[in-house]
Amino acid sequence: MRLKAEGLAKVYPLPSGGTVDILSDASLTVETGEIVAVQGASGSGKSTLLALLGLLDTPDAGEISIDDACVNRLPDNRRSDLRAKKLGFVFQNYSLLPHLSARENVELPLMHGPRMARSQARAAVLDCLDAVGLAGRADARPRQLSGGEQQRVAIARALVRGPAVVLADEPTGALDTGTADRVLDLLCSVATEAGAALLLVTHDPNVARRADRALFLRDGVLERTSCA
Repeated sequence: MRLKAEGLAKVYPLPSGGTVDILSDASLTVETGEIVAVQGASGSGKSTLLALLGLLDTPDAGEISIDDACVNRLPDNRRSDLRAKKLGFVFQNYSLLPHLSARENVELPLMHGPRMARSQARAAVLDCLDAVGLAGRADARPRQLSGGEQQRVAIARALVRGPAVVLADEPTGALDTGTADRVLDLLCSVATEAGAALLLVTHDPNVARRADRALFLRDGVLERTSCA
């Protein structure tokens, strides 16, 4: 599995008129089994880049390909299908639905794309919750969980379909140092065991050091940097 972006550009209109270039020429490749980190200052376009790579938005220029097939120009239904089959997301602020249990939150991706038998879906959800150490908290709602537990539910949700690529937006940004280290250990190990590529968007150099490669987003362009 290869996720590749070439020359991505994204322009947003300003409320006062005019436009701002969020991305101008961003390119990267993520291969199966790789952990790649993208760093950058606040407002540099990291989350925009992740939304484009995750097919949640479309670039104004450039191409995104999965296994050498261009995907960003596909119709919405085809892109939605690819998201469901190939990609998993860990959102910055967990994005758990408060009225659903941990189990029901993890089950949400299984309601889109190819359908599973009910028994198979339930087994997949419980396996993922067990992998992140929350098998005993399956019926707890988000307000009953700590921040670290909520992030682990978010990781389980990202992995429940067995995605080829996991996209994580500041996965430790809202956590204290000790919890952040444990969550990052978990995310990297579970993604590796699942055979998925992992793309981490972060402002934290300690997170970037865990990656095989690190890139820095500056002036809309991705530059190679050191993980050391």
